[in-house]
Amino acid sequence: MSQADVPPHAPHMEFEEDSLTEVHLSLNAGKWDYGRWGYPADRAVMTGAELWAVDDRWKGLRNALSALFCASIGSLDVLRTTSPTHAFSPEGMLPRLSPNETHRLRHASLPSEHVCTENLTPFLKLLSCKSSAGIARLLNPHRLFDADWHDFSLRSLFDRTITKACPVATDSKIEVTLPQDVMYSITPEPSILHGQVGIFDVTAVRDQPLDISIHYPKEHSFSYPLDVPRSPLTDFEDIRTLTGTTQTHGRLSVSIKNNRPDEMQLVYVETMPWLVTLELTVDGRKSNGLMMRMAYMPPEVHLFEARLTLPAASALLRLGPVLVPVVAHKANVSAQRVYTPAVLVDLATPDFSMPYNVIIMSSTPIALVFGSVFNLLTRLFVAVKVNGDVGGSVESMVGSKVE
Repeated sequence: MSQADVPPHAPHMEFEEDSLTEVHLSLNAGKWDYGRWGYPADRAVMTGAELWAVDDRWKGLRNALSALFCASIGSLDVLRTTSPTHAFSPEGMLPRLSPNETHRLRHASLPSEHVCTENLTPFLKLLSCKSSAGIARLLNPHRLFDADWHDFSLRSLFDRTITKACPVATDSKIEVTLPQDVMYSITPEPSILHGQVGIFDVTAVRDQPLDISIHYPKEHSFSYPLDVPRSPLTDFEDIRTLTGTTQTHGRLSVSIKNNRPDEMQLVYVETMPWLVTLELTVDGRKSNGLMMRMAYMPPEVHLFEARLTLPAASALLRLGPVLVPVVAHKANVSAQRVYTPAVLVDLATPDFSMPYNVIIMSSTPIALVFGSVFNLLTRLFVAVKVNGDVGGSVESMVGSKVE
């Protein structure tokens, strides 16, 4: 879906104040299946939050976007920030600087940050027509994340239809990827049919609201397709797994398979601690000649970036014990970025229960011994005779403080 190029007022003021030249922010839930769906229309499909910008005022940008979108973007501090030089490059025109100055690209990600209704509501307030007109009318926070995306219509998905286009939108359209190899019916008919994509012009909505619907006449109950596409939809495939046992012998493996008949080059980007060992193999055999260029920058975050030559075979990258959660990015010659799924890696944390037990067990006998010795040193016990009520006397021991 695409609508307008009118910049919202709040972020526009922030960008002008910080003299920002280019900013990219994405918030995603779930993961993109490249093997079944191919390359996405928008490359920014990393799980969680991803932010990269050409900016020198990184802290101010993070805090501003965190407030605008009600997200944890402010936590993308120096421990999560890197400056890759090959995998990411500015997509717009950058202003000229003096010979002694250079533009610096910063990148940070937070896989645990997922988009939800609290992020969608402030986003709608930034739009020109809010959620009253145009495509933004479909962004119903209460239905967007609880919709059935099979037999669908705009009303069944979002509980809304498009009644009119946003007046300030120069272009407003909806693109629907049509099913393949199955009978279906779509109403209304698309304004433009481009291959397997139907395009609906929202600016043409006048008397009747737009409610796009797709139905499958021969299907009475939904069955998830388990068949694999006959031909690969991407130039290469990658699989990210954790292997081994314990934190000492554990491995993080990234398997990259070339689907093209000829060799290809890609850029592999990884954040890792300094103690990780890297092993590159092809079909189980070690091969060190596939790495053309490598950059390793160990400030607060250790950034590993290498340009690899991938032959028409399966290549396996084996990483040693990893102590931090990482997300890898790869890019090939066509500037397509492919993100591997986020992997949760156990941290090597110390055992805090042992010091606690030692302190408790050592403090207990010390308190008992110290208390007994202190009483013996500071108190004097003497016999005192006290007259009873019924004749006789009673002797008792009374302790008094020694002066």
